[in-house]
Amino acid sequence: WGLLLLSQVDILILKGVSSTSNVALFGVALQLGALVSFVLNAVNSNVLSQIADDYKNCTLEDFQTKITSYTRIIFVLSIFAIFGLIICGYPITLLYGQEFVVSYYIFCILMVGQIVNILSGCVATILNMAGHEKSTCMAFYIALVLNITLGIILTNYWGVYGLAIASSLSMVYWNIHLLYKVIIV
Repeated sequence: WGLLLLSQVDILILKGVSSTSNVALFGVALQLGALVSFVLNAVNSNVLSQIADDYKNCTLEDFQTKITSYTRIIFVLSIFAIFGLIICGYPITLLYGQEFVVSYYIFCILMVGQIVNILSGCVATILNMAGHEKSTCMAFYIALVLNITLGIILTNYWGVYGLAIASSLSMVYWNIHLLYKVIIV
């Protein structure tokens, strides 16, 4: 729900500080990004039960090896989705009309955050299963405040592109923060 909230708060920011045409442009970019999230969530859903079982039954070294393996699988499948959409995204935006071509560039900015997300692996899941839900929740709220604050500021300077940058930066922060927690815990 966190990723969904992070992306939807961007629409609310645009409604508050920008035009309705920018809301539409960002909405199309989010629709393209949802396809990547769908692939990522589908793959994650298939490995979550195995991760839980491995966490419970494996030694720490074996668990780390398996998590690295799962992260590689998730990365490969998700990166195909991202690059496929980067290649096909421009023609897809043309289906909405010539005025929505800008959405393709917004989508590309948003994908920077998604690439860090898939490189980080299932860090939120690992922390939650290990009993560190408060750390995950705190990182989310910091990312949300960062997204809102930067979103308002950068939207005023760079419009919808600034909001996409803010959204990507908050996604990067959240994943780097959680990855750091996984490493030190």
